[in-house]
Amino acid sequence: MVTGPFARETFRQPRDETRQTARAFLDRWPAAAYMSKVETWRELPGGEIEFTMKRLKSAD
Repeated sequence: MVTGPFARETFRQPRDETRQTARAFLDRWPAAAYMSKVETWRELPGGEIEFTMKRLKSAD
């Protein structure tokens, strides 16, 4: 989803995959250049994690 100056992408994954996905996101869009971060996260029933990554879209 793209709103304002930021692009956001939401993921829903098993817990053991979330760190790998977040790391790949930060490797692709480094925090220093894109202000990238995990914006929100929550644990769902069954142990899945839903999280949203946020980054500046200005450099796209």
